[in-house]
Amino acid sequence: MIKYICRHCNDLETETSICPVCGTRTSLLASEIYYCKNCNSPSFSEECSECHSVCEKIGSDLRPVFAQERLLLEVLLDKPMAFAGKSVWCSASNTYWIDGKKLRVNMAELRKQDPAAISAKLQEYELQNSVYVRDDKREELKERWQIATITILNTGKLHCDFTYLDEGQDIEEYYQKWKKQYLK
Repeated sequence: MIKYICRHCNDLETETSICPVCGTRTSLLASEIYYCKNCNSPSFSEECSECHSVCEKIGSDLRPVFAQERLLLEVLLDKPMAFAGKSVWCSASNTYWIDGKKLRVNMAELRKQDPAAISAKLQEYELQNSVYVRDDKREELKERWQIATITILNTGKLHCDFTYLDEGQDIEEYYQKWKKQYLK
């Protein structure tokens, strides 16, 4: 659940990033992030809007982990390529979520490792990891699909400025059009 506050309307609390009264942008007051294990995706709702299963609360701040950061984490944990192809997210307090499972990381211990050895390991797995690096149009489209999926799961709770949407086009409409065009 995301909660916003409109400073123009006497600190009116709302669930949208646009004030329903005055139409201005609101400020983030609080957020709760959940994880749907069936859809393998974060959600702002306790109930997944796609499959209607109950989601697990995982925190209030969540960020995607891209291929190069994922490989660095794997090398630091001495598990190269262990999380490749999985849904990997980072939340506060050195906590990672891999396919909805929590992984706490002791950064102080990881910092004690030899930088030269880490660099050598990263180079050793660079080619294998390059499959997961967004370096071509297909990967970019796959990434957009993942973002669209998260957005669909959170329709009504997340108001984003998607520059690739046509004027007045709904995210659901965009998603269906995108699916037809790229997921043949």
